[in-house]
Amino acid sequence: MTKAFLTYLNKVLGMVIGALGLTGCVAVKYGVPEAVAMYGCPVASFAAEGTVTNEQGAPIKGVKVTAGERQEVSEGGITAGDSVWMSQMGLQQAGTPAYPGNQALTDEQGQYHITIGRMFPADSIWLYADDSTGVYASDSTKVKVEYEGNGDGMWDMGNGRAEADFRLIKN
Repeated sequence: MTKAFLTYLNKVLGMVIGALGLTGCVAVKYGVPEAVAMYGCPVASFAAEGTVTNEQGAPIKGVKVTAGERQEVSEGGITAGDSVWMSQMGLQQAGTPAYPGNQALTDEQGQYHITIGRMFPADSIWLYADDSTGVYASDSTKVKVEYEGNGDGMWDMGNGRAEADFRLIKN
């Protein structure tokens, strides 16, 4: 009796759900059913911009600004956990991120603009300013990434933006 009732209930609920158009395997886009591919990982585009100046507020030309992640270095070097994380993110052991386009040199106005086409979305990212001439001390800052929400609503998180100004001090 119980088995027959459960079989009957299963068929009735299946017909009700089907009549309501509720399915678990098909998405509808532009009125046309479309299979949902749910593999991969979230991605986002990223842009950072700002200005690099000296202590007096004058712009500094030729400073390399790099977008990346903070490297925690212990007495013996980079910790094992960091090493695993770095290899997963495609970072080199020296701590230089391998994102294409992650570096920019400042122009005559001290401005930089970094664009990274595809990266794993992050709430924040580190920016490093490094004067290759050695006149000014390097600096870094962690900036919050604001997303514009123009992604596809699935894996593409859209465009992230961050702004940071650096004031470098002479060595």
